[in-house]
Amino acid sequence: MKRNLLIDVLKGIATLAVLLGHAIQRGLIVGYENNIIFKIIYSFHMPLFILLSGFSLCKYTKEYNKNFLKKRFCRLIIPTIVWNYLIYFFKDFWFVGIRDFIIFPDTFLGYTKTLILHPDYIIWFLYVVFICDMIYYLENIILKEKMNAGILIVVNLIISGVIYLLPNTYFGIYYLQIYFPIFSLGYFVARYFEKISKYLIYFSFPSLFAYLLLFPKYNVVIDNKIVFYLISTCAIIIIYNIFNYIINTKRIEKINNALALIGRRSLEQCICLNIGLGTGIVRIVTIFITATTLSILLSYITNNLKILKLILYGKY
Repeated sequence: MKRNLLIDVLKGIATLAVLLGHAIQRGLIVGYENNIIFKIIYSFHMPLFILLSGFSLCKYTKEYNKNFLKKRFCRLIIPTIVWNYLIYFFKDFWFVGIRDFIIFPDTFLGYTKTLILHPDYIIWFLYVVFICDMIYYLENIILKEKMNAGILIVVNLIISGVIYLLPNTYFGIYYLQIYFPIFSLGYFVARYFEKISKYLIYFSFPSLFAYLLLFPKYNVVIDNKIVFYLISTCAIIIIYNIFNYIINTKRIEKINNALALIGRRSLEQCICLNIGLGTGIVRIVTIFITATTLSILLSYITNNLKILKLILYGKY
């Protein structure tokens, strides 16, 4: 199936946002939560990734065949396990720069037990997408052809409510409570894309106004899920409309292609996130440049070696 250029470009934007967010963390270490750019990034970048994951599941999976479970397990769970342990083994190296942000158990066994109870402890994104995929897989098996727009909305509102009521101390339930509704929104948009996409432009300026109005109240760790959804959805709508316009501007075709290339790669999974010079803004910029460059280089190398491509990214 032909890839959707806009979706790849948006994934590329989200990936660069992840790298810039990490660069700000490691460039400032103390007080990065109050950095305005950091706050903007963390208001939309992971919701955008999740929404695009839901979109891709619907768009690129026309039918759930017998290989679906195997493919999704390889694509999402194996890399989750591998990257969690790579980070553990590399945690003390200076170029990783993770020690200031994550508390690691003292022993390998202790770390393994932590990951079993908290599969979202470090690399949570792929795990959450996998669980969302499995929910939709079961929905399609049970409902099959009955999944029209109304039923889809009602069923997923019920599922979201059930997830919301679950104890969220273990097994990544907390992240599911936040992101399953956003994943569902992405799936819904993909399924009825042609009917609703033309109306998104009308939400841009009201959304921008609401976003700026609410932004001073925003915190990096947000407990009010309604505010979180409103902020992230507004940001995503604005980004979508901006880049939907840009995609159709041939003058910057090279930029589009570059962003799409980044979006098709798994650059956000990188451990070289602390290589920079100087302090403050200079350090942030240099870390971002080195992290992006090394991510592209490592992704290119590993994606051209079959065994590493399978282990690191679950691609075969």
